[in-house]
Amino acid sequence: MASSLRGMALALSSCALAGCASVIDSHHQSVTVFAACEGRQVPHVACNLENDKGRWYVQTPGSMTLKKSFGDLGVACRAANGATAVGIFSSSATNPIYGNVVNVGVGGWGGSTVTSVGSASTVAAVGAGAAVAALSLTVDSLTGAGFEYPQTLVVEFSAPCPR
Repeated sequence: MASSLRGMALALSSCALAGCASVIDSHHQSVTVFAACEGRQVPHVACNLENDKGRWYVQTPGSMTLKKSFGDLGVACRAANGATAVGIFSSSATNPIYGNVVNVGVGGWGGSTVTSVGSASTVAAVGAGAAVAALSLTVDSLTGAGFEYPQTLVVEFSAPCPR
């Protein structure tokens, strides 16, 4: 029983040290939005940003904080003359989420000193480590903590360029 609890504690600590973006990373991210046309910046453009975690507004050039997500971030901009432009930005995995993948792959061994391979305590430690890592990976994906968008978002207008 004590070895099973030790295995669980080891699995939890390996999760905290090697990954678990929900513990290490924020669920929010700051981004800066620019509008451009033919290589020139277009100022004072109203942009709406949206992902599955919420909606935000910014006027270009501008910065704001949004909630991270596994899903894409859509940015729809409208210039004063009515011209519109849309950008879609994909999120990418952050470094802490890779720790979850490593933990799933190695089963949460994380430096344990198991001496009797094949024993019930070894199986419990490996199983607990894999379960915690898989749970962490799922939580990070659902909360968005394990993902981020590019810090600078440029939405391109087509010619004729808005002024």
